[in-house]
Order: sequence, then structure tokens, then C-alpha cells
Amino acid sequence: MSKEQYTLYVLGSRGSRPVHGRQFEIFGGQTSCFILKTERHAVIIDCGTGLFDAEELLRDCDVIDVIFTHVHYDHVMGMLDFSIFPKTARVSFFGTFREWLSYDTIKDFYRHPFWPVQPNIGAICEISNDGSRYNLADGFVLSVYKANHPDNGNIISIAAGAKKLYFMFDIEIDRSFDIAMLKDCDYLIFDGMFTDAEYAGHVGWGHSTVEEGCRLASVYNCKELLITHHNPKNNDDTLLALEKQAKVRFPNTRFCRAGDIFVIE
Repeated sequence: MSKEQYTLYVLGSRGSRPVHGRQFEIFGGQTSCFILKTERHAVIIDCGTGLFDAEELLRDCDVIDVIFTHVHYDHVMGMLDFSIFPKTARVSFFGTFREWLSYDTIKDFYRHPFWPVQPNIGAICEISNDGSRYNLADGFVLSVYKANHPDNGNIISIAAGAKKLYFMFDIEIDRSFDIAMLKDCDYLIFDGMFTDAEYAGHVGWGHSTVEEGCRLASVYNCKELLITHHNPKNNDDTLLALEKQAKVRFPNTRFCRAGDIFVIE
């Protein structure tokens, strides 16, 4: 794989809590976890239960950067099995930790009596959510923006070479940030927890709608819209029907499925 080729892996796209059963096999029941990867470098966006399936994908990595949108349980539960990270890799964690439990939020996650294993954690990097740019390895450029979500969520922007991706996992659109920054982006990975009809009963929950994702992707000329954070109450049949409706609004829409792979060139 050349340094100019990046691959996006979807390991988990379920919101709020994991689900299981035959009615969830198409889209998967694992919670939020996406990985952008070059040959030996992985950028993990959130560590939901989808991270449990990442061991083989991370095996040959020398550098692993873990970026958190926020630290609600459905976005960090995958870290309970720290053996997923290769012992020889340099693992760094990025987040706006001072706005959460403490500067050492990640260490607090393993605190007794809630978990008995204390892993050897590498660098913990506090970052700003004011749009500041952070240069990672292999041409990845990270920017973070404040999101409207309980407990201070974040929008994650990653430039992978000439391509730009926005990860808006948990966000309630309130126009408090410059939404025009989405213009011409290559991938908009967007919170589709609710429909517009459902949203009226969930104002203030910090989540958005499938239709809002379609509107934004259309208005700002996004190349691809990936809907994520699927409602745990929605089974495969429901999500397939919603996906079909969304494609009418914005043809380049796909509801994320655990196991999806996108080559970004």
C-alpha cells in the first residue's frame, strides 16, 4: 500500500449500546469505532465495542493514534480489552480531556473497583476543539470542533492526503459552529440516530436525523454520506427501509455496516 492510499474501516456503527441477534446481522450491533489506516499506521476514531474486532487490523501497526469524539460508554467500551493494541506499537490518545473527568480520563477508565486490569498506557494528548490543526504521521491532519452533545462532544475532521473526512458521530445540529466547513468534503460520516419525525420527542438528547444528514450533504456538495450511530431499536429491515428513503434525498448515501471498507485515493 502506498503512503498516498488510505483505507477507512467501519468496525462499529451502532449508537448508545451494543445489540445482538439475527435481526441485526446486516448492519451489526457493535458500537462506534472507525479506523483510518495506511500500511503501518492506524488512526482510530472512538473505541466502542467495534474495537474488539480490530486486533488483526492493528497487528502490523507501528503507530496507533486514538481520537475520541467524547467518552460516553458506547464510545470507549472497546478499550476494556487492551490486548488489542500491539505491545510494540506507539499508542497515543487524543481528546479534550480537561473538559471531562480529569486530564487523565483514560487512566480513570480503568480505575478499581470497576476494572481489575491496569494497562501500560502511552502518551495522552490533550487537544483543543477550536479547529486547531494537528499533524499526525503519514499525511493525516487532525482538526477538532466542539459539537452540541451532552458532556462536551467533538466533531473530528481528518485530512487524509487530499481527501477530507468529517466524523459527526454524536451531534445535535444547532448552527453554533461553521457548518459551511463541510463544503466539498469527500466523506461525511453523520449521526442518523433518529428520523425527523422521531426527533421532535428527543430534542436535547444530542443526536441528529437521517434527513438532516441528507440535507447537509446536498447543500454542501459532499461526495459521500455515511450514516452511523444507528438506533439500537432499529433492526435490519428498518435500517434498510430508511437507507432506501435516504438515497432518494441524497443518492450517495450509505448506512454504515460493521465490516464496511472504503479505499480513499
